[in-house]
Amino acid sequence: NKKNGSASAGNVRVVVRIRPMSSKEVDRGCNESIMEMETEYGLETSGPEVLQVKGADKKWYEFDSVLGKKHSQKDVYERSGAFKAVTEDIFNGFNVTLLAYGQTGAGKTFTMGAFGGDPEYAGITPRAVDDLFETIQSKCDGQGKIELSYLEIYNEELRDLINDKTPKNPEKKSSVQLKVRETMNGEVYVSGLIAKEVNSAEEIGKIIEKAAGRRVVASTAMNAVSSRSHAICSLKITGVLDSGEKFSSKLTLVDLAGSERIKKTGATGSRQLEGIHINKSLMTLGQVVSNLADARSKRKPPYRDSKLTRLLQDSLGGNSRTIMLACVSPADYNIEESSNTIRYATSARNIKNTATQNMVKQISQEEALKLQRENQLLKQQVAELQENLRKMSIDQPAGEPATESTEENADSHENDEGDG
Repeated sequence: NKKNGSASAGNVRVVVRIRPMSSKEVDRGCNESIMEMETEYGLETSGPEVLQVKGADKKWYEFDSVLGKKHSQKDVYERSGAFKAVTEDIFNGFNVTLLAYGQTGAGKTFTMGAFGGDPEYAGITPRAVDDLFETIQSKCDGQGKIELSYLEIYNEELRDLINDKTPKNPEKKSSVQLKVRETMNGEVYVSGLIAKEVNSAEEIGKIIEKAAGRRVVASTAMNAVSSRSHAICSLKITGVLDSGEKFSSKLTLVDLAGSERIKKTGATGSRQLEGIHINKSLMTLGQVVSNLADARSKRKPPYRDSKLTRLLQDSLGGNSRTIMLACVSPADYNIEESSNTIRYATSARNIKNTATQNMVKQISQEEALKLQRENQLLKQQVAELQENLRKMSIDQPAGEPATESTEENADSHENDEGDG
């Protein structure tokens, strides 16, 4: 087997999704302040796309893709680059991260999607899972293995959403102890986290639906079903391609809790504490992004300052091909929060990741026999050299008197000194 560890450098791909106005925003009489700019003559372009922010001054921002209210869930999945990442990059041995970011109520969970319901409204996660199994069938003849893990970060505590021992009430102490660890080669993982082998998209759907029942959600003034935690779903994929090459990769799907202003959410008590923890971890994430985006910065990104950034270390500036979906509200009521998300997303476009290809090439029987013969020949040469060295050590053991020629040379040298 020959391992191909080639690296591929590339920037984080950043896509902005502008959701439609909500009924609350319409009732409040809000105006649209953020909109996508139509491409010239309505044609699709391969270059960056533009959105406009209306405020005291108009501003324009470029992103890899800008998706407005006319774009469907399928459009988001395909034009964000998620479809290509799942069906090509994963099977070329690259790790892939799909990450949704934005203020509370901006449409992150809807964009990432839930299983079940109308297929038209299926988000990125169920579409990615479907394509993953279909591609395993077509490219690997079904010879693949997928392991699923799913956790949330609630108030800086890790909770395994698959493990039945994890209590639904996050305030109850869990017997499941999860800790962030690091391997000798720098790979970050969570000890104690269940990795469950799965055999179909339907099985994953059922597991995630059940796990979602353990995720902490609550109603606030900004969002009737507000996620109070960051959720990270990981799929480890291994398989053998039709060409005989083995690959190993990981698909990470991240649904971040939304940044929020307490005066807008009306949160009090435990909801307020959750908001503080959410904002603190997102602030650390922002610091990591700013640090990585500044090529002149010599400071080390503060990955260790929160569990979220620790677990996303590979996704941001590390061994992954990453797509960030920045979700924003178009309403002028949320212009400050949406502008912050857009500026953050602009910085993220400058982050460079170096994804390593995890492929092992299978060699033919003829190549294997040739390598075996070369190996035997090298072993024989090493054995002969060792035997020669052994004989030399026997012929002249340690402490033996100098040879005749050595003595003659020494006498000659002494006579020369006397003549001088």
